[in-house]
Amino acid sequence: FKGAAGIHIGPVTNGKAPVTINGSLEFRDTNPWVIEARGNVEVLGERVAEGFFRYRSDKTIDFGFRLNINLKVASLEAALNGWIEARNQLRFNVDGSGKVCLAGKACISGEVTASSVGIAGCVTLVDFNYPAIVKNGDWAWYAPWRVHTETRRFTLRGGIGYRWGGSASLMGDSCDVGPYRAARTAQATAVGVYKVLVPPNTPALTLEAQGLLRAPGVVLISPNGTRYTSPNSAAKIVPLREIFAKDSANRTTAVMIANPQAGTWTVQGLPGSIVTAVRPATITRPLTLTAGVGGSGFKRVLSYSYQAEPLHSTRFVEDGASYEQELGAAAGKPCPPSPGDTMHPRCGEIHFTPAPGPAGVRNIYAITTMNGEITNKELVATYRVGTEPEPSIVPNLTLRRIGTSVTITWKGSTTTDPDAKPMDYNVDVNLSDGRELVDVTPNSDHTVTIVNVAPQTSVQVSVAPVRQDDTEGRIRTLSLGPGVGSV
Repeated sequence: FKGAAGIHIGPVTNGKAPVTINGSLEFRDTNPWVIEARGNVEVLGERVAEGFFRYRSDKTIDFGFRLNINLKVASLEAALNGWIEARNQLRFNVDGSGKVCLAGKACISGEVTASSVGIAGCVTLVDFNYPAIVKNGDWAWYAPWRVHTETRRFTLRGGIGYRWGGSASLMGDSCDVGPYRAARTAQATAVGVYKVLVPPNTPALTLEAQGLLRAPGVVLISPNGTRYTSPNSAAKIVPLREIFAKDSANRTTAVMIANPQAGTWTVQGLPGSIVTAVRPATITRPLTLTAGVGGSGFKRVLSYSYQAEPLHSTRFVEDGASYEQELGAAAGKPCPPSPGDTMHPRCGEIHFTPAPGPAGVRNIYAITTMNGEITNKELVATYRVGTEPEPSIVPNLTLRRIGTSVTITWKGSTTTDPDAKPMDYNVDVNLSDGRELVDVTPNSDHTVTIVNVAPQTSVQVSVAPVRQDDTEGRIRTLSLGPGVGSV
């Protein structure tokens, strides 16, 4: 089947769906069956470019689009592919490499990410060292506090952030940079002259200078007298050294300096420009995390330890080609002390049932966000799922007509294998009067009664056992003919 359609993904709020694709729709009757939509993509009513959405009956979802968007202060162009979580709170995240341009003047290759929150175009500014928690040799899922601290390298990125339906933010509140803030570290010492204190080992100095009538031209002077000057044009990118970008709408100039000298910096306007405020932004170190899975069968435990960061939050998902579920957020308590650990991490655990899917190795990812934007998706744990036994078929099924009702009765499972015991029964009823009824019955009940059934109405009943992970077992079916009392 092929046709044209408008596809909404996620709940419509104020007349806008999180994702809309207007274009072609195709259904392929394969095993598994596939629905695919291609066309113009809108995110919360904003056109981004051409894209696709593909859903398979084995619950695999693929999503991507070609991004070409001009935000006035910046533009982004990239081909993006990734994932979508079609739950009550729809989330998606697609990324790729492309071109990031500031003010239409300074362009550089970078990473582009679009999510259900917004868009980020990020360019590499500097690499720096940071402390990370690492598993000890005797680490175990039941002892996640057995960690120590090591030094790792991190690539700091800066660029453009944009929230759907909002405004763009240069440098601050994007990529690896926290939001701008009014802080005592930026003190006015004279009209239009500000002092900013940079602590030792700061990977980058990031700030926003507010102009009076327009985005100001600025100069930053380091403690040893090195000068960093904004260009005459609206933007400048010097890889691994500095970025300047003007936002005329907000009358601000964003600045990012790599590996700044520690000490007091001076920020002031160039001749003809007046700086009325300076707002620094926070550079946060990456959130580090260790995790593992214990337990067996349907009873699993994800245990983890992590270094909390105020601007970051992390959640765990079990995610693969034909399985996916959200496990929960990292919300632990202080770990017991461990030799070699200097970071005082937090420990926690999440009890879960494996997502429905095939046997084999399962992947668990930690998805980290900062101010709602996804900054990292990292594989943190794997575990193996065996071939689970099929839930046992109901031993027998009977139908009995009593007046104008039909009672359906079956015997419960007699299996001794706990993994094969049904958790529920799916009962499907088809009547010759046109009614089609469905009932989900817990395993403690073995009777369902259908009312208002005329004596000459035939009844067909199917009962399927359902395992804890929603897998159905073999179905037992029975029919009751017109006028027949019982079978």
